[in-house]
Amino acid sequence: MLVNTPALVKDLLALLPDVLPSVSIFELKELPRSSACYLWTKEDEVLYVGLTGNMHFRWNNPRPMKLEQLRKRGATRVSWISLKQGRRFDEMDDEKILEAVLIQLYQPPLNIEWHPGKKFLWADQKRPSRKLC
Repeated sequence: MLVNTPALVKDLLALLPDVLPSVSIFELKELPRSSACYLWTKEDEVLYVGLTGNMHFRWNNPRPMKLEQLRKRGATRVSWISLKQGRRFDEMDDEKILEAVLIQLYQPPLNIEWHPGKKFLWADQKRPSRKLC
């Protein structure tokens, strides 16, 4: 749970996957070639949150190992928030903070499974995943 975050903000953030641009797992060629913070979803559950410098390349590269794992977990869509181009993501950049806040909000199971030792700023790795609504 986000500490000291008004309920209205939490409710608005919970709507993100529904209002952000998105494509189905079968339309990945349509992804933009821009930097983004993205959310992979299965029905009403966020499975994974991440950052990339190029959405199109990230999910259309020759060895999409994580994509196969997402498919096995039932992922159906990827939504994204476009970010400034040409940036490296440092630990305390706004982009990394956005990613950490979304991980804290949704508690996506694959973030914890794929990065077991990683500290996500405020993320509590002992909580179960949260449904969107």
